[in-house]
Amino acid sequence: MSDPLQPPHRVCCQDKHLIEVYYPSPDGAIFEKLVSCSPLLEELKIRRCCSAPEVFRIHSLSLKKLHINLNDIGDECRVVIDAPLLRRLKVDDNHSESYVVNNLDSIAKLDISLSFGLYNFDETSVSSKKSIISSFLTGVSKVREINIYADCLEMFWQYSKLAPLPQFGYLSRLDVYLCTPGLKWLLTFLETCPNLESLILEWNGDSKREHSKEMNQINFSYVPECFTSSLKFVDLRTRISGDAGEMKLVRYFLKNSAVLNKLTLRLGCYANENAVLKKLLNIPRRSITCQVDVR
Repeated sequence: MSDPLQPPHRVCCQDKHLIEVYYPSPDGAIFEKLVSCSPLLEELKIRRCCSAPEVFRIHSLSLKKLHINLNDIGDECRVVIDAPLLRRLKVDDNHSESYVVNNLDSIAKLDISLSFGLYNFDETSVSSKKSIISSFLTGVSKVREINIYADCLEMFWQYSKLAPLPQFGYLSRLDVYLCTPGLKWLLTFLETCPNLESLILEWNGDSKREHSKEMNQINFSYVPECFTSSLKFVDLRTRISGDAGEMKLVRYFLKNSAVLNKLTLRLGCYANENAVLKKLLNIPRRSITCQVDVR
């Protein structure tokens, strides 16, 4: 007699999308076979597994979109992805202990919030995952677009103290979501993006006073290669008031970006527009074609 508390194997498919999968045991072979035996599968979402297999193996010759959300699983697991046609990989996972990505094409887009099961990003903790992080970075280093979040960016920054980050030579667009101190993590990551064309940046601070203080403490002396060769568009999504720390960041982009075409700013509700515009006019621009769009 089957266990009434366990759902039977069931697959709900619509066209080329795998919508739901239920299986009664943490046997990774069942999941692996299901995916590999679906020759038309193009989109797969994995989320909220109460009993995850030890290894999620995702091998597919047709898969184009993959979204993994394993924040709520009870046991640690490993993820192995081999999908040469994959165009979009989205990972929101603070639990899985390792990720291996094979054959990811250079036209793919990566959306990533990942910590490899770490809850602290000190040098000792990150060192324990050094080889795992290295393998993951190598596997995704050919992507053209990345959305990255603070946790992952901080982890890569700590990793860069232990070993060189790989070059993301194909990367043309980078969307970053971080806290104010994370701006220094971003500058380290930008060193690996020699051909970056678009940077979209959004940050937050705990309080206005602390936010301004942290911005002023960041050392903006280093200029990544992409500033002088390829960076054409910078969009600062966080609304600014025009304080010294914020304008220090704006000045950094305008003074050092040789081929910048457009810098977009958004003013907060308490910003003095005339005062901000006056400050902008006093900032020298390295690119003579650069336009500043103030919204």
